[in-house]
Amino acid sequence: VRRHEGDTMRPSRGTSKGSPPPPSAPAPITPETSAPSLQPSMTRKAWKEEWKRMKKDMANKEWACATCTFINPPGSSKCEMCNSRRTLTAEEKEMRREMKMRLRGLAAQMKKEKRSQRYKHCVPSLSSAPQPVPFPPQLSHVSPHVSPTSAFVSSPLHAAPHVPPHYVPPHYVPPALPGASPGVPPAPPAPHTPQRVDAPRRGAQKPFVLKPYKFEQRLRKKLLRFQQAGQGEHLPLSGTESKKGAEVPNAPAPLATAERKMGLMQRRRMKSSQLLLQKIHTANDMLKAQVQEIEQRVQQGEGR
Repeated sequence: VRRHEGDTMRPSRGTSKGSPPPPSAPAPITPETSAPSLQPSMTRKAWKEEWKRMKKDMANKEWACATCTFINPPGSSKCEMCNSRRTLTAEEKEMRREMKMRLRGLAAQMKKEKRSQRYKHCVPSLSSAPQPVPFPPQLSHVSPHVSPTSAFVSSPLHAAPHVPPHYVPPHYVPPALPGASPGVPPAPPAPHTPQRVDAPRRGAQKPFVLKPYKFEQRLRKKLLRFQQAGQGEHLPLSGTESKKGAEVPNAPAPLATAERKMGLMQRRRMKSSQLLLQKIHTANDMLKAQVQEIEQRVQQGEGR
């Protein structure tokens, strides 16, 4: 078993006062000394290939254990003396950090170039500056010094520093709308009025149809309330019922009205049930007649 330069087995660091001090870490190595073959002008692919080559070279070298300073063969990943894993040296860490920074910078640069190429047609240049916009021909009579070819609104690129980009000359008058009298300024736009709160809601004109079973439930509740009120329990009625009772002195009693409505509902139901029974009896008679006719035909055929 090889040992570090003929040293005998010694205890771990800091166990005794007589043990020699641990070897000092090597000084940090600059990128120029650590990776002389790595150039800033290299592409990302070249950097990756160079990094793979350097890792392969580092793996093929003997390495010293960081725990017991034992020199291990190149192919081993653990120390043969203390069974600790192989760690990177200061030089290898510096090279790895430099490589990561360089790869990140190259990736960001490539992303920026792709973005600039993608939006290249959207960036305005001086050669593609907008041309001056002439005034309409019908406004050339406003001033004798203004012509459709000479007067134009300056673009922001050609405007003076003290002139705002959207500056409009005072003699410029917007074209009048068709049908408006000349010389009369256009009327200001009508102020926006919010929608009225008391406007009719959508679907208010549709009739409200109450289902029969709901109507029956309400009638039953009213009838029960009137019966309790007649026994002495004065229950508060709705506002419409109290007003009707106060305004119309000779109005019929609410109980009689409810009973009349209930009777009307019952009569309607009885009538509909009677009509249904009549239809059933009629259909039954028709079926019986058809069956008898078929039997007669069968008997006549057997007699022949």
